[in-house]
Amino acid sequence: MSNHSPFENINLPDFTAFGSALAETTQKYQEMIRPITEALQKFTEMIRPIKEATESFSIRFGEITAKVAETVRPFAAIRKFEDAQFVYWDFMPRDLMEEVIASENINKTLRVYESKNKYQKSDVVIGKCLQHSFIATHLRVFEQTIGAYHDGQYNIAVIGFISVID
Repeated sequence: MSNHSPFENINLPDFTAFGSALAETTQKYQEMIRPITEALQKFTEMIRPIKEATESFSIRFGEITAKVAETVRPFAAIRKFEDAQFVYWDFMPRDLMEEVIASENINKTLRVYESKNKYQKSDVVIGKCLQHSFIATHLRVFEQTIGAYHDGQYNIAVIGFISVID
């Protein structure tokens, strides 16, 4: 038996030289990209306030958009009044506005709304009309017309209103 190892004649590369070369190459690479890394860090620092401002603006813009949408919402109800050839003479409460916007039949919606409120809005308009000088000469016909209206005799009431207006 011999004391010779089968690996004795194999020439292995010098791994320490390879490791040193790899470390040197890595260091050069890091030195080469250091300006890029620093520039990216500076860019990130510069862009951070812009990003924060943009996020803040986005939140504010969403709030503004919601406020604008809420502000113009009554115009949808006004448009429905216009389409139904109805004039609403007073401040429109939010519940009425929402009912009108959702309504398929605005005349029915207004009739139900008025009847729920015991014809309060109509009575205010009627009271103002009774005080007007143009009605004074036709007061009796106007009062009878209002009576027909309150009794649900709308066809007769319409005829009465037309005669008073005419």
